[in-house]
Amino acid sequence: MKKNITYITIEDISSGLFMSQVITPLAEMAKNEVDRKFEIFVINRPWKLFSHLKSLYTVKEFKTAPNLKIKYFPFLLPLRKSAGNKLYSSFITKYLSIIIKIFCNKKDKIIHARSYWPCAAAISAGFKDVIFEPRSLWTLENIAMGDIKENSKAEIYWNKIEKQCSTLSNKVISINKPMSSYFIDNYSNKINNKVIPIIYKKEDFYFNPLERKKLRKSLRIEDKLVFTYSGSFGMSNVGKKEISKVVKKLSSSIPDSHFLFITPSYELNTILEISTKSELKNNQVTIIHPEHKKISSYLSAGDIGFHALPYQKDHFTRMGTKVVEYFAVGLPVIVNRNVGAAADLISSNNLGFVINNDMTLEEIKKKIKITSQLSRNNIIEYAQSNFEIQKVSSKYLSIYSELENNSNNI
Repeated sequence: MKKNITYITIEDISSGLFMSQVITPLAEMAKNEVDRKFEIFVINRPWKLFSHLKSLYTVKEFKTAPNLKIKYFPFLLPLRKSAGNKLYSSFITKYLSIIIKIFCNKKDKIIHARSYWPCAAAISAGFKDVIFEPRSLWTLENIAMGDIKENSKAEIYWNKIEKQCSTLSNKVISINKPMSSYFIDNYSNKINNKVIPIIYKKEDFYFNPLERKKLRKSLRIEDKLVFTYSGSFGMSNVGKKEISKVVKKLSSSIPDSHFLFITPSYELNTILEISTKSELKNNQVTIIHPEHKKISSYLSAGDIGFHALPYQKDHFTRMGTKVVEYFAVGLPVIVNRNVGAAADLISSNNLGFVINNDMTLEEIKKKIKITSQLSRNNIIEYAQSNFEIQKVSSKYLSIYSELENNSNNI
């Protein structure tokens, strides 16, 4: 009999990431292994309960596999700026472990923990079969945002948590090879370290030529080269300054270009600020806040996707879900060097180009011309071969089976 899978996350249930990177792969896995039970154990903020109830209804409608269920707990304590406080961080870990211990049965179960806190809490709660999927180098990410001070008690605490999760979990799943190398180099667990990339579902993200023609006409951008940015600007708007720099360089290189921002509504002021700093004209900018199922259509209306980040200690692991979704609809991509993993992938596979601060406008213009002529079909084929859910979900199932076999041999 196969062990049940409990996927523990504190990801906001109303976020696009929850839909694309949590429910989508688990629904696919549940569909492919009907003799295994899956549950999503999600702990979210109580003050968002009413908006989450609507999202929960949508998610339950979305999942079709009868062997997948969702347990929703509106018990999460405030986390804003919490990582920088060692005592509070430790309290949250213990608090989450109590919730998991009370509501999560240990019998015949594999815990799949998304990020540091759920993993540390599951280990603290006494679970033995644990998979740690960090998704980012969280301590370094919070240092970059200013939430954790270097050499502080908080950094020491989170380095300890990272070590525990990396060495006490049965498997560590990284989203790319640079991240995997980080865990191998620091914790010597090469055998237990696996790489499973960011995923997308081709039914959700695909090139739609009819929608492209329709939207470009309605937005009056039919004769424009359209640079497209999708998604949020991250916690603390960490990429805002670098995005502004890139937008200005692109606009200055192609004065008649257009910029299409496909973002959540709460990012409106940030986009307006970026537009002002980049010296864009009003008729150069379109801002759209579409529902999740419409994002693919608006991406289809673009010509080139872009992304940029400031230098961060974990820059070498940076990829971005948005970059994978750009590829999914056939968009070539421009990134700066600080989106490190994406920059290497783009350069190695001729999927766009890396924009540098010392590039002249003429150099950028030439690279844009070459990039805009790349085959959309070739980029889509690359995405489907490397990131599409049907290709990727089997890797998770293989890990579950491996853990079961190891348990049976003990």
